Amino acid sequence: MEDSPKKRRARTVRKPIAPQAKDRGPQPGSLNENELTTAIVSKLSAKHKCQLDPTQFRIDESLVKVGAMNAAAGFAFDIHPKPGPLNSGVKRRICQDILKLSLVKTFYKTTEDRDVTVAVILGDKDALDSFQGITHPTWMKRAADMAGVEVRLAD
Repeated sequence: MEDSPKKRRARTVRKPIAPQAKDRGPQPGSLNENELTTAIVSKLSAKHKCQLDPTQFRIDESLVKVGAMNAAAGFAFDIHPKPGPLNSGVKRRICQDILKLSLVKTFYKTTEDRDVTVAVILGDKDALDSFQGITHPTWMKRAADMAGVEVRLAD
């Protein structure tokens, strides 16, 4: 019996299916949210008569980033400008911000003996209703109240 040559599989080159995220640049949705965030920060700065800027600082070994803060004036805000009802991913990020802002509030209370007003700012009434619950308060609203973090609109 004669030995037949073995069939060889074609070698494929693995190429990335989509370009890397860093090469894509800003997406239209994020551009709109950045503009809304900037408008909300300028409104808050005018209302509280102080300059609010994105800030990061260390609490022990942890790095904490806050969307808009002026420690001297005693304000710290995280902003979620997306209008309309919130999906579960945005609600989860808001809950993370509530936990972070409660840490900031506790840090300033214990180390510098100062009260810092902390709040999560939402884009519109639909977003606020979606977070707080229309018929009864959600557990997220109750958690924010217990942590001493306000959830409100930018007006």
